[in-house]
Amino acid sequence: MDDKRFEYLVNRIEQLERTVSALMPSHPSDIVDTKTLRRPSDQNPSQKQPLASPTPKPSVNPAQFKPPPPPLKPRHKLPDNMRTGEFWLNKFGIGLILFGVAFGFKYSVDQGWLTPTIRIMMGLLLGGGLFAIGWRVSKDRNRFSQVLYGGAIADLYITGFAAFQLFGLVSHTVAFAFMVLVTIVALFISIKQNSSMLTLIGTVGGLGTPFLLYTNTGNLPGLVTYTCLLLAGIGIIYLYKGWRSVLTVSIFGGLAVIMIGIYGSLPDSYLEGMRDRWALQAGLLFFWLLFWIVPVLREMLWKKNPTAWPLASLGFNAQKLPDEFRRLVNSQPFILPVTIPLVAFANSMAIWNIADNSWGWVALGGAMIYGMATLYLNRDRDFDNLRYVHLLAGTLFLTLALTFLLEGNSLFVALVSEAAILHLTANRLSNRSFSFGGHILFGY
Repeated sequence: MDDKRFEYLVNRIEQLERTVSALMPSHPSDIVDTKTLRRPSDQNPSQKQPLASPTPKPSVNPAQFKPPPPPLKPRHKLPDNMRTGEFWLNKFGIGLILFGVAFGFKYSVDQGWLTPTIRIMMGLLLGGGLFAIGWRVSKDRNRFSQVLYGGAIADLYITGFAAFQLFGLVSHTVAFAFMVLVTIVALFISIKQNSSMLTLIGTVGGLGTPFLLYTNTGNLPGLVTYTCLLLAGIGIIYLYKGWRSVLTVSIFGGLAVIMIGIYGSLPDSYLEGMRDRWALQAGLLFFWLLFWIVPVLREMLWKKNPTAWPLASLGFNAQKLPDEFRRLVNSQPFILPVTIPLVAFANSMAIWNIADNSWGWVALGGAMIYGMATLYLNRDRDFDNLRYVHLLAGTLFLTLALTFLLEGNSLFVALVSEAAILHLTANRLSNRSFSFGGHILFGY
């Protein structure tokens, strides 16, 4: 045994002695004196060492050993910015200001002191004042300025609504132009302040403008055009900022506007309102392309250059939100390519009353589009997940096409063949989505 090996063993025994003595009381006779240890080369082979009699092990009381306490569950702590008094004073302050203004407004109206014109002027002055203060303090107190901007935008939306709907002081064109201007300013300020919350306020206010200024004489082409332009601007903001919360609100808001036009404004007669039907169909096509291409393009840009295109996020502190919700929102690039075209296809069927085989050819065209997208994504290994998602979307459209175009035994053979292909694809790619789809087709 060499010297290094012997010294290593001596050090290990000393370390074990220290560990044992710290854990349990030991008898002095049980302690091994490492100084008396001899290397085999130092011992005389002619001298036989007597075997030491085994010493009795000290009895140990099990009660002395207590199990370690269970680990404490991590507490959900508030973010650092929410622990300061300034954060809560900002929120309560703007709320008290709006409440006081509303109370004083109502009292003055009940007393007959304020005419409608003066009320609207007071609303404009309040909104402009909040904007001016927010702009002044934006460099030193960014969060406080965002609160002021939010209050100003809400006040101006309410003022525009009251001027047209409640008092009739301005025409629909003037009120609509004013509300659009407020939306543009809100989106501009949100980009300058890098605030997703201001973008959300501008998005909700912009999508709600046609309904806040609603009259009995609806104009569906104008509504669809305005909604598409607004959604295009929000899509550009998402492309550069990556705020998933803004994308989620714009998807649901834009779809709600289009569905209100489809199910609430179309005449019962099929031939009537043909212009409105084409306008809604164009809106659905734009909705599908925008919310399919933009999230996928944003994900591809992040994959190729994470420095220039940071990872998309909700846009605000989401620690208090459920984990399931955060995972769902963060999966937008992989959910939207499948769900958005199906939603657009189903609502298109509500617009037009045509034969099933025509819808079959439309679905087949959708399958070809997603097939070409899959081939394009196949050029780069970084886009494997996106490629699988587009392949799944194309498979769904192919299934719809077969359902509409075929019937009887032909349909049965086609679906079974597609199910078998899905199973083979799932085994090759180790992807559960295709295997699940194959099981559904076999069951169908």
